[in-house]
Amino acid sequence: MITVGNKIDVEINKRLMLANRGYFGLKKQLSSRYLTLQTKTKIYKTILRPIISYGSESWTLTKLQENKLKIFERKILRRIFGPICENGVWLSRYNDELYTIYGDTDVVKVIKSSRVRWLGHLFREKELDPCRKVTLTKIDGKRKVGRPPIRWMDSVEHDLKTVGVYGWRRKAEDRSEWRRIVGAVKACNRL
Repeated sequence: MITVGNKIDVEINKRLMLANRGYFGLKKQLSSRYLTLQTKTKIYKTILRPIISYGSESWTLTKLQENKLKIFERKILRRIFGPICENGVWLSRYNDELYTIYGDTDVVKVIKSSRVRWLGHLFREKELDPCRKVTLTKIDGKRKVGRPPIRWMDSVEHDLKTVGVYGWRRKAEDRSEWRRIVGAVKACNRL
């Protein structure tokens, strides 16, 4: 869904609603004692996470939206890994404990790495490709007064700078180098 400005909240809420439906449909399987933790996490990664991240290559996320996505993911992980019993008292697991047990990248890092992957794909396209033209062309003119909405390109370039990638246009032409950069974005703890 393309909107004027940074009104991506509608799309994110729609994705979370659809993933929530899938979550409630799989609730018994995610809390089942007959399935291993590995199988449950595989169910999450192959069924629910693609529902959340469908079309996320074009998103520009604010901190509030990132938190919404992480909260939903932690809800699923709490269902998969369950509470912990200490001295006869059942306690919910802490967030960092959940991600340590999970051992994979969170949904926000997956989205950011897919945006970087998409940027490399766009840059290697032909010059006359409409998608490349719309994304990579600088538009002349003034923006509205006040805090400007986040641009997709600025957001992706910020992610690349956080990882330590400068001169991305030259590096995007080499596919193997770009795959390494996408992996670095997925593994970066500062994002």
